[in-house]
Amino acid sequence: MSYIENYNQWKEYKNLDSNLKKELESLKKINNISKNDDLNLIVSRVKYRDVYEYSNTITILKGFKDGVFTGDTVLNNDGLIGIITKTFEHYSIVTLITNKNSNISVKINDAVGILKVIDNKLVVVNLNNFSKITINDKIYTSGLGNLPSDIYIGTVKNINLNNTEIEKVVDVDINSRLDKLDYVFIRSSHD
Repeated sequence: MSYIENYNQWKEYKNLDSNLKKELESLKKINNISKNDDLNLIVSRVKYRDVYEYSNTITILKGFKDGVFTGDTVLNNDGLIGIITKTFEHYSIVTLITNKNSNISVKINDAVGILKVIDNKLVVVNLNNFSKITINDKIYTSGLGNLPSDIYIGTVKNINLNNTEIEKVVDVDINSRLDKLDYVFIRSSHD
């Protein structure tokens, strides 16, 4: 490899590093994370996404040798992507929030509900009918269960009542966060 090729490759890596730092700052801003917060964030490239199971899982290029473990939170600069469900030596499987088996405890203002997929739509269920929720309210993880609190999920797109008219069902807007996943952040809860 010539000097010019090495130099060009170095410039590419430098630009990539700069872009990842910008993405990390954006993620911190979205999730109200200050610079002093001691987060164990690991950056990983997405290795594989099955076109037939597009909404269910992705494979990333970090594993337990890199400090990634089952239960760790996976994010991008727009918020929560999913949860590590299997780890191997050098790669891991991420179950996306759009997976039909996903159940994540979330909060909208003071109301707590469950984020899940129903009829191929991302919704929040188990919300009391008297909960004060409006269109465009922000949705965050609640901290109940295994995930840390206050990780950004998305916004309220639509509000309906369930069949019994006792509970609200909220349609969730996550924009196009999962459409193009090249790099993700793993927020490890392990030392």
